[in-house]
Amino acid sequence: TYGAGFLFDPNGHVVTAAHVIEDISNISVILSDGTVSTATIVGKALRSDVVVLKLDVTTSLPPVTMTSNSNVTPGDAVITVGHPLDLTNSITVGVVSQIHRFEDIGGDSEEWLADLIQFDAAVNPGNSGGPLFDESGNVVGMVVATVNPAFGSGVGFAVSTARLQTVSLSLIKNGRVNYPFIGIYVNYLTPDYAASHDLKSCNGALVLNVV
Repeated sequence: TYGAGFLFDPNGHVVTAAHVIEDISNISVILSDGTVSTATIVGKALRSDVVVLKLDVTTSLPPVTMTSNSNVTPGDAVITVGHPLDLTNSITVGVVSQIHRFEDIGGDSEEWLADLIQFDAAVNPGNSGGPLFDESGNVVGMVVATVNPAFGSGVGFAVSTARLQTVSLSLIKNGRVNYPFIGIYVNYLTPDYAASHDLKSCNGALVLNVV
């Protein structure tokens, strides 16, 4: 398997998508200067599809610069760099289609990710884990998925830098991420349910269980 990634900090931490290194025990990273390094897993957060690796060699290459997602709006130009179908260092260009998406990117198995950036630059297997840049060269997200070509095209998703930075820093510091949860299981409050229980409105949600 193969994918993309980028240097997160000057200490040799590399960020990529967790599914890129799934079931892989021996990980190698090829840096942009041609250096090849083995890498170890610092920690991974499957709920964000983020993994942090630590290079086993020292590099003087600079880490990426990340920008706040508050500056990202639909219509902004974005650029991806990755290795689609093993075509190394391929660049594609598009625009941000929407922000703050909550989508199932798991294909055959459910994998819901929050705070995704939707964009239309072409991405394929090999782009996962690669940076999504703005026009100034700042990273605004990390590519994690695209829709199945059988269903459509021009729909890619990236984990936002807001989530990426929070998750990566926690993995580096603690080796794991603690996710908050609301503490209840809910379902839609349908008109049929409201009518059968003499409810005057179907606004809101049906609480099924309290944790």
